[in-house]
Amino acid sequence: MAVRFELGRTYSAAEITAVVGGQEAQSFPVEGRRTVAVRVGRGTSPDAPARVYVGNRPREIRAARNLVSVGEPVPVFVREDPTSDFAFVGRHRAQGFDESPGAAQGATNAVGRPMAGILHLEPVG
Repeated sequence: MAVRFELGRTYSAAEITAVVGGQEAQSFPVEGRRTVAVRVGRGTSPDAPARVYVGNRPREIRAARNLVSVGEPVPVFVREDPTSDFAFVGRHRAQGFDESPGAAQGATNAVGRPMAGILHLEPVG
């Protein structure tokens, strides 16, 4: 990544998209066939960045699976509430995507809307 984000600094979705590409309104922006970032809120992923709850939309599921299969680190951003910007919490690599019924149900119960599973991330350098 040529442009570096500053750890702890907040960025708008538009600012993030301008650097990494993808879609401004998506939690998992995709450029071409590659997931280029993770951008979530505490309301839908209270344990982020270590555990990111993935919604049950096919696009989100594909993007999470892509992070696991490609194995490259991506910038991760978390916002505290729906009205705030996203804080950069570092570059992370997907360790796995738990799509088991138990994980999906646990995530669904935690956030109150249907979820497909839990994406596990680890920080890198």
